[in-house]
Amino acid sequence: EARRLAALGGRDGVNGDAWLNDMLPLGGQLSGSQWRQVARHYESDVSGLRLAELYPLVPPGAQPNAEAATLLAQPSFQRKALSGAECAETADDLQTAAGGRTGGTISLSGPDTVRHPTKLGVGESNHHQVFTDGHFVFDPVYSSKPIPRAAYEAQIRQLNREGVEIGFFPAQE
Repeated sequence: EARRLAALGGRDGVNGDAWLNDMLPLGGQLSGSQWRQVARHYESDVSGLRLAELYPLVPPGAQPNAEAATLLAQPSFQRKALSGAECAETADDLQTAAGGRTGGTISLSGPDTVRHPTKLGVGESNHHQVFTDGHFVFDPVYSSKPIPRAAYEAQIRQLNREGVEIGFFPAQE
């Protein structure tokens, strides 16, 4: 199955959205070595970005960072995020809760504005920033639970068909 999926895109012109649509339903069906084989195939450059960075796989058994998930679920933290706190501040709070050296932040920006999911529907702003532990995204304006990073980034791309820049800034060691 991994070979069939790897054959979906050649080394040139891989369609990341098609790959994601094919891969997400198989999450628990492929072994770790099969996931690595597929990921190696999709590490070709697309518009200067590596697909393995655009659509990182959640390994079987991977769990969100427990400390950041605990903070994300706290009603007081949710109120802070939804009452107008800067998204960069809440991302920093979550990264600090995760130990400061785990994951990093994802920065979203578009040509004019960026559309992103919120608990009340689709939000629009000049910029949006969230914490990621590498496999999961912690976005308090969207959910009180961590979301698989690949699914979150696919949703961002879907909401911003005219283009969006998704930057990853790793935690400083």
